[in-house]
Formats: sequence, C-alpha cells, structure tokens
Amino acid sequence: MTAQARTALACACALFAWAPRAVAQAKEPDPGPPGTVTLPLVDYERLVDRAARPSKRPEAPPLPAIISRADLRVRVTGSLARAACRMEGEVLRTGPTKVALLADGTLFEVRSSGGAVPLLREGAGHAAILTGPAPFALDLEWGTLVASEPGRASFTLAVPASGTARAAVEVPGMAPR
Repeated sequence: MTAQARTALACACALFAWAPRAVAQAKEPDPGPPGTVTLPLVDYERLVDRAARPSKRPEAPPLPAIISRADLRVRVTGSLARAACRMEGEVLRTGPTKVALLADGTLFEVRSSGGAVPLLREGAGHAAILTGPAPFALDLEWGTLVASEPGRASFTLAVPASGTARAAVEVPGMAPR
C-alpha cells in the first residue's frame, strides 16, 4: 500500500470515528439560559392537559364532628343529681354542624368561650349547632332526678359519645373511695 493510500485510509477511519459523536451532539437540545428546563413535546403536552383538568375535590370527613374528651363532675343533693360537664372536640365539616351532646336528663346551660351556643332538642337528647371546621370546648350544666326506694337510690348518668369520658360523683354522707 502506498503512502497516499495509507493517508486516505487513516482519514476515512478518523471520519467514521468522528461522525457518531457529531450526530450525538446534534441531537442534544440547547440547554437555554440558566434556570430553564427543556422537556420533550409529549411531556409538555401531558402537563398542559393535567393543568387544564380540575383536580378532584377532597372527600367530606366521615363524621360531621367528634367529641374527643368529656369530664363530668356530679353532685347528688336530695332527689337531684346535678353535673358540670366540660366537652372538647372538633367540628370537621364546613359551616353549621349539629353536634350531639347528652341524652336523657335536663340541660340547664351551655357555655362556650366563643359566645352563645344554639341548641336543639331531639327526642330525649340535646344537640348544639357549632360552626366549623374548628375545635370547640363547651361547658354544660345538666341534671336528672334521683330515683329512691328504701335502702337504695339511683340515677342514670348521661355520658357523651366521646373518645374518653371521666366522671367524679359526689354523694353527701358517703366517704370517697
């Protein structure tokens, strides 16, 4: 092989070795100015479609409200059992929501740090109308009659449907246990 043929062969080999690199460099997009992102057209169109569709509305909570804690202090005097009850919880839904308080007995007063509390009477139970979503704390005064017969007396203590309930009952003439 002549020197001229060898040179031509070396140039051809160099050209074939360089061509794939040049093609690969030509396919890479221009990165653009700093702070930009380059996307393939298919990905861009998919993002535009997702932005145009409204997102799903979040589901409503399974319960309108929960009472997480109730503390009752009951004092029995003669034929009346009277209780002071502190209820804490949270209204989960938006707007006015009915929250069941106590069943049985008579509800004398309901106070809240936020002011007046609208009440409903449903059958033997009581409910408050609270606005949410928001936490709440209510102070209730409640009472019921004590049924007595010779040698025994009893009353039904209304316990709210709460996560935890604690009651302290004071009966005059009985030593605490």
